[in-house]
Amino acid sequence: GSPYEAYSINIGGGTSFNECDSNVGSGISGTFSELSTSDGVQSVKWTSSTAYTSSARDSATGIKITQVASVPDSSQVLHVDITLENTAATPFSNIYYARTFDPDNMTAPGVYTSTNTVISQASATSKSQVRSTWTNDSFIMMESADTRSKAARYSGGGFGCYENPQNVYNGTSPWTQSTTP
Repeated sequence: GSPYEAYSINIGGGTSFNECDSNVGSGISGTFSELSTSDGVQSVKWTSSTAYTSSARDSATGIKITQVASVPDSSQVLHVDITLENTAATPFSNIYYARTFDPDNMTAPGVYTSTNTVISQASATSKSQVRSTWTNDSFIMMESADTRSKAARYSGGGFGCYENPQNVYNGTSPWTQSTTP
């Protein structure tokens, strides 16, 4: 097991990835900017170089992705705010975005066992949350307050970092939205 963090976007059936292996998939190029270490928060912004569309990857019009990652100086919480912006003249439908990761946190050599649990799905009063825990009581959690979001966990063997976000959203095997680990 190797730790990874990845995201993917699917528009109208076409999927592109920023993935754990630069030799596989179709990366979404971008640039970092606005590195800041002020007001007790460290942050950096990443913006896709060109907008993504399902019919012409790296087109000038489509969905632009912006991510701002920030960590308060006195915290162990990483906040990643994601904005999907339509730069086209017409609306898009059937847009799916997914973040996946395998932290392999606190593992002994050759042991990569975690318990992955869907805690809740977003509603008007709750967030979508998924959590991984390890035998030493450490944990990591991903959550979204967007009421359109869905939490899912990988129920297959190992992890895949080239996932179609529509399958993640719908809980299509090997993804599940079940709260039972």
